[in-house]
Amino acid sequence: MMYGTYESAASNGSRNGYGLGLSSRDINIVECKNCFGQLMGETDNCCKGKTGWRILAPSCKIRYEQYLFFQQPLAQPLPAAQPLPNNEGKGGMSTTEIALISISAFTVVAALLGIYLYCSLGRKRTETVQENSQEILLNNMEGQNSKHFMEESMHEQSDEHIIEQSSSTTSKRKRTTSKVWDNFEKLSITADGKQKASCKKCKQEYIADAKSGTSNLLRHLTCCPKGVFAESMAQATFQVDQDIYREKISTAIIRHNYPFMFVEHEGIRDFHSFLNPTVKPITRNTAKFDVLKLYKREKDKLKHVIESIPSRICLTSDLWSSIATDGYLALTAHYVDENWILQKKILSFHHMPPPHSGPILVEKVIHLLKEWGIEKKVFSLTLDNAKYNDGLIDVLKRHLSLTDTLFCGGEFFHVRCGAHILNLIVQAGLKVIDEAVNKIRESVKYVRGSEGRKIKFAECIAQLSLSCSKKVCQDVPTRWNYTYLMIDGALMYRRVFDQLQLIDVHFKTCPSDDE
Repeated sequence: MMYGTYESAASNGSRNGYGLGLSSRDINIVECKNCFGQLMGETDNCCKGKTGWRILAPSCKIRYEQYLFFQQPLAQPLPAAQPLPNNEGKGGMSTTEIALISISAFTVVAALLGIYLYCSLGRKRTETVQENSQEILLNNMEGQNSKHFMEESMHEQSDEHIIEQSSSTTSKRKRTTSKVWDNFEKLSITADGKQKASCKKCKQEYIADAKSGTSNLLRHLTCCPKGVFAESMAQATFQVDQDIYREKISTAIIRHNYPFMFVEHEGIRDFHSFLNPTVKPITRNTAKFDVLKLYKREKDKLKHVIESIPSRICLTSDLWSSIATDGYLALTAHYVDENWILQKKILSFHHMPPPHSGPILVEKVIHLLKEWGIEKKVFSLTLDNAKYNDGLIDVLKRHLSLTDTLFCGGEFFHVRCGAHILNLIVQAGLKVIDEAVNKIRESVKYVRGSEGRKIKFAECIAQLSLSCSKKVCQDVPTRWNYTYLMIDGALMYRRVFDQLQLIDVHFKTCPSDDE
């Protein structure tokens, strides 16, 4: 828009007039002055003899004034003014402009409509998910109380609003119709404008506005530690068979070598209680008792199976030492079952304190044979090639010969362990290169002695562009196969050991090329 001031005299030249014009930019100043002069010519007809007057021309919104008009009473309203020239359509809008405005308006309306539809669909999807979740919860809940509360929550996702009008302000009051409010109490609205509710039993607080609904309140009722509803739900929960639970715990302890203290770990107890609140936790002493009970039951079953087989049984036995150097005697039974399948069952793994002499071992083995009821079914006994085993075989053979139960008079009773004999042969051959083997053993032990040495060894492998597909392993001197694996790995990395000797002054057991 443009503003302009103009001065013009009446047609009779008796006075001057002053004008303030407001027009669009397509009307120039000359046209406004001409229009103003035309109006001044018409003042003789309406304002003759007036010292102060105002003429409004609505066609172009130009106000014409003669100052000092405020000192005189206002003139009577003028008759409807004649329409002024519209500048031959220059001030209007073209058809193209109108079309563009219409298209823009239509685009905005379409965009708003699309946003509204998208929000509506999203709200419907949310309501569908909530209904499905509530339906699942209803299926998992048993008892008339749980169904009643869920039906109330599904039909009354948000409380009904009643609007009361007043002369000064409009207020909203909620009427709570859900039965869930029998166990909850509404609190005052928080500073952020959220409505909260408190459980009447445990005083736990939850958001309870119209958006959140009453589903979260209903879920609390199912697990409220002090609520009657939770007690009824606990009664309806599936009852765990405590005997089966304890048997499963015993099986897990045996299979995975768990300590008996495992059952008293807080995390395990919380986990079991979460799965089913009716589970009664047990102590480590109870777990030990259950494990021994399970062992006795399985032992009786195996004993019945062994007694029922028609064939004879081959036994193997050996002495083992634990990390704490405690001795243990193992006795294993080998037999072919009724389906012609070779079976292997460990009959005993008992602690065997020293001395490990022949008479003591015989007494223990005879006791085990009687315990399992297989004295008359023994075909052979396989032992390693130790000297004390020769005495064991002689005494045991004489004892079993008294009942005439040995096959062919015990000719095939004693079987020497072939693996142990082979180990003795290889160990005797390794004594020829004992010095070189000892150097390799010490070199491997040095590399595996600390993390820093392992890193240096790996750096040497990278410098020599070798692959590290195998690891250097420490051998067991009494087992020839472990010694073989150690030598095989050392041969692959013999150049690496030489490189390590150059960069590590503390490495002094590197084997020579000849070794």
